[in-house]
Amino acid sequence: MKNFVLIFLFLIFIFGILDCSLKKPTGFDGECKIHILVIDTTGTVPLDSISGLAPVANAKVQLYSQEYDIKYTSITDDNGETEIENLLASQYVISVSKKIPAELLPDSIHINKDVLLTGTFEKTIYQNQVFDADTVKLGKKLLSKIIINEIYYCGSSSNNGTYQYDQFVELYNASDTVQYLDGLIIARASVYSNYINQYAEAMYLYQFPGTGKDFPVVPGEHVVVAQDAIDHITGAGADSSLDLSYAHWEFYNQYGDIDNPHVPNLENINPNKQNDFLLHIKYGGVFLINGKEVDQFNFTPSGYVLFSFKDVMDAVEYSRDPGNPKIFTGRLDAGIAGIGLQKYSGKSIERKNPIDGAAGHDTDNSSLDFKIVHPPTPGYQH
Repeated sequence: MKNFVLIFLFLIFIFGILDCSLKKPTGFDGECKIHILVIDTTGTVPLDSISGLAPVANAKVQLYSQEYDIKYTSITDDNGETEIENLLASQYVISVSKKIPAELLPDSIHINKDVLLTGTFEKTIYQNQVFDADTVKLGKKLLSKIIINEIYYCGSSSNNGTYQYDQFVELYNASDTVQYLDGLIIARASVYSNYINQYAEAMYLYQFPGTGKDFPVVPGEHVVVAQDAIDHITGAGADSSLDLSYAHWEFYNQYGDIDNPHVPNLENINPNKQNDFLLHIKYGGVFLINGKEVDQFNFTPSGYVLFSFKDVMDAVEYSRDPGNPKIFTGRLDAGIAGIGLQKYSGKSIERKNPIDGAAGHDTDNSSLDFKIVHPPTPGYQH
């Protein structure tokens, strides 16, 4: 009997030790906070005569935790400061942005475009930890006139099985003037690049035709580019798919592909990758690139194409799993869209209302700029 009692006490002791090990929280602690000071480094905002800094008032500060898929938003005060409380202990991507209309820019800045002041950094915030103010130095971004607005990549499932050839990329004119598609390139990013901090790297590149002003896009217009511009519901028997026969454009691989003669084509311009334009159904990235001739690009030994960051008009990275390694440098996209979006779910990622968010939702952080929608909405906003 004595031995049994000793064994029982020993087991209680062992389980007590194990129970003291670190565990992922089962509830929200909500007791953390962060203090942020936002300053301009571009000369867009005037210097304060006392501090010698250029504090940015009314800047939007957004914190995003991929661990909990939770976002916090705050606005800086007249001193460029904000304090956000009741945070969960987590690692956060912190993005700051403020749009400056062209008419409000100082005379010393000789451009006639709206400017987005933006900055991004990551920080792990712990419970009961005291922080000094984090200073965010904002850089200047000239706002893209044409942006990527929606990407449908995951495919769908039905009684007839799974299907993934109904993908599309949707562009949007976020400006207040007519823009032109002529020569622009839509590209699928390579997944594991050796040049992530030096170049943007793509495997499939498809280019709009035109000589400059042949294909206008009016303000607020959506442009749908289908992988194949057919009715995938009837044509492929995928009853949970989409009718893309009315798409504005289609990706056409001249080395062998379905071609809808009633829909104009973007053609493959990478001779080393003679494949149809197909996005990965779980993770990947899409570029919108300024137009160039193919002989102006540099090629890797694997036949991928390298181009400079300045040629990138827009870049969107997506992934189902937040634990996957980043594909893009933070200079192109500081976040990841589509976290949790399951393959064959028939869902897409769509930019948050671009009509009043051409700046506010083009922060180069897809974690904040995009949302998951169902069903996909080719040609209009959800």
